[in-house]
Amino acid sequence: MLANEPTLTVEAVTDQLCKNFKEVQITPRSVATHMKKGVVSLINALSHNISHETKIDFMNDCMFIDEAGFNTNMHRSYDWCEVGIPCKIKVEARGPNVSILGAISKVGLITLSKKEIITTATAGTQQRTDDTPAAKRKGTTSNGFLEFIEQALTTTDAAGMNYKYLVLDNASIHKANLVRDWVEQ
Repeated sequence: MLANEPTLTVEAVTDQLCKNFKEVQITPRSVATHMKKGVVSLINALSHNISHETKIDFMNDCMFIDEAGFNTNMHRSYDWCEVGIPCKIKVEARGPNVSILGAISKVGLITLSKKEIITTATAGTQQRTDDTPAAKRKGTTSNGFLEFIEQALTTTDAAGMNYKYLVLDNASIHKANLVRDWVEQ
């Protein structure tokens, strides 16, 4: 069992044993004790690079895209001060949130996009005078993300760089129907 799936947990091994041998009643602690007595050893796994199994040349065929969001009034949690004197700093309570999209490849930075989400420190504290709904604060949307991809591809085309693959993480904006439809075209 462990020869085929070396990353199984003790609980998973116990479940498999109970499934395969219905007459056996055993606890995960008993399985762990038995495993530690020399049947198997728990060692650091050697990572097997998936790029060896695929024909993808990650260095030459891929453009990597990601998003990062942060608040412009972030500050360090620790500061230097004299012994015995508390360290006090003044920090704006509400600053603008910023969303940055970036595209890189082995040659370096391809393009960046910055979007400020809250533009004033008083956003959200003012009273509305009419029945209009409040403006929602949004980060990067699927429309904005799609525009960024098109900008990145235009930049690479103009520079004569041809990439076969866009590498993204599992963010929800990457899986939106609008983006999926665009990719399928």
